[in-house]
Amino acid sequence: MFREHLTAGYLLGFLLIVAVIFIAGAVFWSTALF
Repeated sequence: MFREHLTAGYLLGFLLIVAVIFIAGAVFWSTALF
């Protein structure tokens, strides 16, 4: 049970990092183009 919870935590953290990078990239490109 602990391992499954830990895996879910890693997956959630990975998705959070990807979302932050995606948003930062979108903001960067929007400010760079405009």
